[in-house]
Amino acid sequence: MRRATFADLPALGPLIAASARELSRNDYAPEQVEGALRGAFGTDTQLIRDGSYFVIEAGDRLAGCGGWSRRRTLFGSDARSDRDASELDPAVDAAKIRAFFIHPEFARRGLGTLLLDRCEQAAVAFGFRRFELMATLPGVRLYEARGYQAAARIEWPVGDGIAIPFVPMTKDAPPPRFRVERASIEDAPAILELQKVAYQSEARLYDDWTLPPLTQALESLREEFSTSLVLKATESGRLAGSVRAREMNDVCHIGRLVVQPELQGCGVGTMLMRQIEAQFPRVPAFELFTGSRSEGNLRLYERLGYVRSREETLSPSVTLAFLEKRR
Repeated sequence: MRRATFADLPALGPLIAASARELSRNDYAPEQVEGALRGAFGTDTQLIRDGSYFVIEAGDRLAGCGGWSRRRTLFGSDARSDRDASELDPAVDAAKIRAFFIHPEFARRGLGTLLLDRCEQAAVAFGFRRFELMATLPGVRLYEARGYQAAARIEWPVGDGIAIPFVPMTKDAPPPRFRVERASIEDAPAILELQKVAYQSEARLYDDWTLPPLTQALESLREEFSTSLVLKATESGRLAGSVRAREMNDVCHIGRLVVQPELQGCGVGTMLMRQIEAQFPRVPAFELFTGSRSEGNLRLYERLGYVRSREETLSPSVTLAFLEKRR
């Protein structure tokens, strides 16, 4: 499983069409499926841009696809003219589970469940506490097995006087795996230890073991608690990650986002970034930096809406890429 890219688009169309035509034949008439393929079924490229659409590969073929969305549109492809790309508020809105399709040759092997787990985990890491979706009739069985509750069917017009039935479904998210809260100065030794562990990969990447996060002294970090807000993420009491930020001249400067290496990819970084931004509700802009060759960091920040603004040379081996985000 991996995130979908625009290079997948030529393969996604045939996958979706095959899935809809073959796996829906016991629930929908052919004319309903063909009508739905003109707009209700298909790829919403906004999800690819957001990094929230996934594919499962089997060799050199796509076996399945599905995603989640932080946008208001609940279902439908790019062909729908009434899509709403405005952002949801995770505190009050439900994340949208979107566009699940499995190739008939790979049906009933658990791929839908794998995709759904990945999407739910990513949405929870983004701060959402509820999910909602518009299920096809064959899809209802998967979602009911995963705890989703069905509402009354709707009839969605697909042209030429034809309508196709869908089922709105919702589910509350499970309690979050990680807890994010304000760190105290007593947490400084553990945060510094994690910081030095987390930056080992950066030191190897740049062949530079004098990076400031690796050479920072404990007293220096303790002093930051008087000028910065420091958050920590914990799992069952164990430190999982940390981030800090301070406001200067109407800009929130975010720094030292660190995650336990074995927990990378579990949403800790996203959760910490969302929470630190929420602590500064009135600032018009955020700024941070990372190494210009730190591709994983850059992908995370860009998925969260940050754009590159400038570069600075830190040392002969390290160039810093600065990114900013405006409200």
